[in-house]
Amino acid sequence: MSLVKKTLILFGDFILFYASLTLTLFLRYNTPLTAILPGGEGDFIQSLYVHLIPFLPLLFVWVIIFYLFDLYSPKTFRNRQVQFKALVVASSISFLTSIIVFYLFQYFFLLTPKTNLVLFAFIFSVSDYLFRLGIGKILKTKEWQTKTFFIGNSERIFKIYNYLKENPQMGFSLSDSKKDIPNQNDEELLKELKNKGIDLVVIDEEILESKKDVFLGILYELSDQSISITNSSDFYEIIFQKVPLR
Repeated sequence: MSLVKKTLILFGDFILFYASLTLTLFLRYNTPLTAILPGGEGDFIQSLYVHLIPFLPLLFVWVIIFYLFDLYSPKTFRNRQVQFKALVVASSISFLTSIIVFYLFQYFFLLTPKTNLVLFAFIFSVSDYLFRLGIGKILKTKEWQTKTFFIGNSERIFKIYNYLKENPQMGFSLSDSKKDIPNQNDEELLKELKNKGIDLVVIDEEILESKKDVFLGILYELSDQSISITNSSDFYEIIFQKVPLR
């Protein structure tokens, strides 16, 4: 999952966090709709202002805990059950941490939002889960996927290829692969990659080492065509979040 996609999810969490807080206060104080419009007055506006700054550090607490539970990692998008379990545990710990923070620093925050915090945690957790389900579906669409071309015939290449094929939510669209490339075939390879609209080329280390002269000759051309190139070991680590066994 690229940095852009992770940033999108993080930005979505930021918006949902304060949207959930706003909805919590709206429901908590039985707010009429006119009170949330420009020029609106009453308990809602005052309460929202009071809660905005104290909830800002909690936002970072929730994000850090979500990060520790891999909720910004592609592996949690593999299936709904994994994602749901991770979100429930992370949200529960974030909720308990929020309670501790408010009570330890209650004189600084000047409020102890017991009921509000419970309602907020529920609204945010549910909305964030639905949001992530939607993101998972978006990542499966071709427009958001990185079109990937594999060169190699190793067990590692096959493992990565099959895993990405079974998990389109990882954000990679698989093109044809080559077992090897003949020497002095750089122009033909470049033409093929360009015609297929390839974004990323993953090459097995053995081929990359043995055909180093060929790849050095086309590396500049690949970057000029906005085509990234990486070896299978580095890509394996990105996908599986662990170093491959040699």
